[in-house]
Amino acid sequence: MPMLVHKDKVIVLKQNRFSETDLIVRVLNQKGALLSFIAKGAVKSRKRFTGGVLEPGHFIGVEYKHSRRSSLHFLCQAWFLKRFENLRRDYDRLQLALHFLSLIEKISQEGVEDSPELFHLLGNSLKALETSNHLPALQFIFEFRLLLSQGVLPPELQTQEFLFFITIKEHEQLLRYIPFVKKWSTLVRTTLDHYVCGR
Repeated sequence: MPMLVHKDKVIVLKQNRFSETDLIVRVLNQKGALLSFIAKGAVKSRKRFTGGVLEPGHFIGVEYKHSRRSSLHFLCQAWFLKRFENLRRDYDRLQLALHFLSLIEKISQEGVEDSPELFHLLGNSLKALETSNHLPALQFIFEFRLLLSQGVLPPELQTQEFLFFITIKEHEQLLRYIPFVKKWSTLVRTTLDHYVCGR
């Protein structure tokens, strides 16, 4: 039976060289599922994968053949939906974007489409990162909401109810709580490290 062809909108999390011309690409789809593709000839392709479309951090449309035998699907073509170009013009923004992508890749589950909040968290954070004037505040609220989505928020932060109402877009409101944010950031990162290592 031939593989079924699917279309989806995804954020590229990671790519690795599989051979001289092929790439393995890991993405997050709109339902929060981690998908892995093999992109044949992607390194040299000027038609199906143009302009670095498979670079991490890009929001892209994809057409792929779904494999019934493995979790590695065949990527037919990809096209840009949003590049988040400002992230690549600033080293600190790019590094934080890669940090976000890495965390999402480690936490999301292969083929499990039950976490659309992860997709929205990542997409909104990349959008905010393009213009943010306070990256530490954005990093904190991203990591806070990531822990919240996984149900592993530290007890010390469960009582800070105002944090639950600060959206990614509104992250700079945290500037009025900087002494607390610095303390909470350490707690959040420690909890996140333990959670990721335990998966």
